[in-house]
Amino acid sequence: MPEKGWKTLQVKQEYEQRLRDIYERRKHELLDRNIRTFNGFVQALIWRVIESDEQLSRKGPYLEYIPTENPEAIFIKDNKTGRIVEVTMKNGVFYCSVDQRGDCVHVGFAWAIPEVYREMNLRGRRMPEIR
Repeated sequence: MPEKGWKTLQVKQEYEQRLRDIYERRKHELLDRNIRTFNGFVQALIWRVIESDEQLSRKGPYLEYIPTENPEAIFIKDNKTGRIVEVTMKNGVFYCSVDQRGDCVHVGFAWAIPEVYREMNLRGRRMPEIR
């Protein structure tokens, strides 16, 4: 029985094992983010997905991901401005060619793209606060 204020979630055994493997591999770097337990790791991961989903639902109607074969850049069509925006890595963080910064809506949208988020997460990168 979970403690008051907590719920128990069920996941497939294979997912739980993959999560544990990731947690064990990244345990030491997670300490820098104050994540000290497997449960804390799973909660942080779930929260990231929720934030990404919210970002996509807020900005999604006017932003579109343009898939390319270029691993060095992410292209986003901004239907509000009618521009194609290039988001690239600069000094280890995403940087927007249009807004000239790393915390704009385009960078937030780039983080919300599942493939991008997954790759950045594997590299130990964290999504910045988006303004």
